[in-house]
Amino acid sequence: MIFRYRARSTSNGERISSGSIKASSKKDAAQKLQAQGLMPVYLRRHVSAELFSFPSRGKRRLSSRFLASFFSQLSSILQAGGTISLALVVIEQECPKASFIPFIKDLRVNLEKGLAFSDSLYESAFLPPGVVPIVKAGEESGKLPKMLSQLSLFFEQKIDFHRKLFTAWLYPAFIGILACFVFGILFNKVLPEIEDFLKRLNIPLPKITRLIIFLSERRKFIGLLTLMFLVFSVVIWHYFRKGFPFDRFNYQRCSISFFRKKFLLVRSLYILAALLEAGMPLLKAIPLTGNATGHEGVQRIWEEVAQKLGQGVPLGRAFREHSFFPSAFAPLVSLGEQTGTLQWVIQKEAEQNKKSLATDFKRVEVLMEPVLTLVIGIFVLFMVVALFMPLMRAVHSLVL
Repeated sequence: MIFRYRARSTSNGERISSGSIKASSKKDAAQKLQAQGLMPVYLRRHVSAELFSFPSRGKRRLSSRFLASFFSQLSSILQAGGTISLALVVIEQECPKASFIPFIKDLRVNLEKGLAFSDSLYESAFLPPGVVPIVKAGEESGKLPKMLSQLSLFFEQKIDFHRKLFTAWLYPAFIGILACFVFGILFNKVLPEIEDFLKRLNIPLPKITRLIIFLSERRKFIGLLTLMFLVFSVVIWHYFRKGFPFDRFNYQRCSISFFRKKFLLVRSLYILAALLEAGMPLLKAIPLTGNATGHEGVQRIWEEVAQKLGQGVPLGRAFREHSFFPSAFAPLVSLGEQTGTLQWVIQKEAEQNKKSLATDFKRVEVLMEPVLTLVIGIFVLFMVVALFMPLMRAVHSLVL
């Protein structure tokens, strides 16, 4: 992670320097600054720099689809009694794309140098946040196959979420593109002819017709499309910087988009359950869970939960103070803490929210078609009223 800082020199208290530093956590960044003789007065994670930073030389980005397959195959071979080196040889032979083979070879070379598998992953590729710590937790607990299986599930969920989003928006996008094409022909070819015809007959036009003709002028129409494109580009830009208004957290009041919120909740709970099953202490597992989501708002919430837990606040009560977690989840967590079944409770809650997310996607897909049909029908009615009423008047005047 990258952190921006402003710090005061310990040797010269009046001197203040600023810059950025790479660290695994905010605490680690503060320790690194103190080791350099700096006392931080401002320290904040720079998320946009992480999102748009390029891989360092020698590292490569890997697709979620490849990572899901890679960790799944690796977990299966380890569960069958094979070693990591043997698993990498098998995966390299069956690798469908030649572009991924150098990554596997780098892993084998790093393992031969004596590096741990988690360190080899860090040296060989540019991986999403939390992957290397989760693998390291599996190595330390002796449950590496289980952790790799959870990572495979993690990337499969990510692929499935994006696929469902694409499917849900495919039909509206197709209708939108088709509508723009039809409206382009209507505004640039048909409407000018109708306007000339009505002007020659000196027929007064209603306001709604004058508005349609006004929009049909080429310059104004192109200007309108340009404005729409600029607005769309700005929205997409802010979305990828995670600055989209409905993709932020306001601490006590959650305003993140509904589907993304539930997806991040499912991802968080699966990761936390896997870390607890691996034997990682709760105080260490909770911050790592936030880092693994890759979302600044979610990470901040999990950090606050960890702080309250460190202050002696029960986990259920800490969950109850954030709207990111379902209201019925906190009592179950409190019960799990008392009965020693916390990991099982979190796992079941993740599975339940995953089913709920799938149901919500299906509901949106079912409702999307009638809603679009209604919107298009209203627009068609608007066009009919705006254009054909003056034409009917013209025909009526010619008949008389």
